[in-house]
Amino acid sequence: MVRTKENILKALVYEQAAHYNYRKFAKEAKKEGLPEVAEVFQLLAAQELDHKNQLLGQLKQLVPKDLPRGIKRFSLIRNPPIWAPGRKKN
Repeated sequence: MVRTKENILKALVYEQAAHYNYRKFAKEAKKEGLPEVAEVFQLLAAQELDHKNQLLGQLKQLVPKDLPRGIKRFSLIRNPPIWAPGRKKN
């Protein structure tokens, strides 16, 4: 299940990046006088946001509900980086 959580986290990053890029592309298309193209990019951005929200819902189901807030956040990552809040330095 740890691998699945990691894959969902990776997918969340990609979905967010796609959402951001499509919004940026829509803005550029609108500036260039292409409202139909801008609308397509806006629709794609909305779909990516929906995908991200679906993944978040799945991820929340995989995290035990009885974990304290701080632990829950980092329980999704197998070996959190040293800079992660709450991680003790060696």
